[in-house]
Amino acid sequence: LTGKPFFEVVITKQNIQRPSLLYVPKQLYDQLPRRQIPMIIRSTDKIWDMQYVGNGDHPRFGHGWKNFLCDNDLRAGDGCVFELMKFNEKKIEFRMILLRNEEPDELRAVATSRGSLVDHPI
Repeated sequence: LTGKPFFEVVITKQNIQRPSLLYVPKQLYDQLPRRQIPMIIRSTDKIWDMQYVGNGDHPRFGHGWKNFLCDNDLRAGDGCVFELMKFNEKKIEFRMILLRNEEPDELRAVATSRGSLVDHPI
């Protein structure tokens, strides 16, 4: 992270199932426009166009969120960090870091050789 405002989220079924939205936490939405404007999310190799819906009581990532979920094969338990890189009255830009809810290969190998990690912690 670069020191700019950010928020993290663990993806839940509510983020994935219809209407598939992501609500912006209060700590960040107070800094963002109170209206609907274009937004982009960048990863290291891709950009997604989206709508930020800032009007109303629950600011959220709107149109385009479903494509983002599908393109990244996001599932319940995966984590994302969204860092606010740029914003003005015309556009918002977030950088996204994806954290998969997966066991690293190194731990999987240890678990396989020793049995359950619960029974034999590292």
